[in-house]
Amino acid sequence: MSIDFSDGDIAKCGWLERKGLTLGRWATRFIILRDAFLFVCRQQPTALADGIAHPDHVIWLHAAGGAVTSTPGSKSGRFFFTVSVTEPYPVAHLLSAHSEEERDSWVEKINDALHIIENEDAERPRSL
Repeated sequence: MSIDFSDGDIAKCGWLERKGLTLGRWATRFIILRDAFLFVCRQQPTALADGIAHPDHVIWLHAAGGAVTSTPGSKSGRFFFTVSVTEPYPVAHLLSAHSEEERDSWVEKINDALHIIENEDAERPRSL
């Protein structure tokens, strides 16, 4: 899968630790927040400057009534936060930043994206 980022509409990107859903192992991943999506990449996209990325996993925040929660404090130099979604099935993605400031920045940017999604949904006309 290739994603075109040439419009420069990336809210935030950077390296985070992500706990695997199947085996529960921690792995470093390059995360890109754009619109209602978190794009998860094993490597920093070399073509990101050219506007192209090839994510390994996509977390759709809109599918959620998505939520992001911050865990106070740290453990072993990890500053945790959780991104929860309900579709296609309920899952909580546990992520970790290397500093409290970085964690708080990610939480803020994801919350901003969720508020934009909620406002767009509220403005849509409801069918009868």
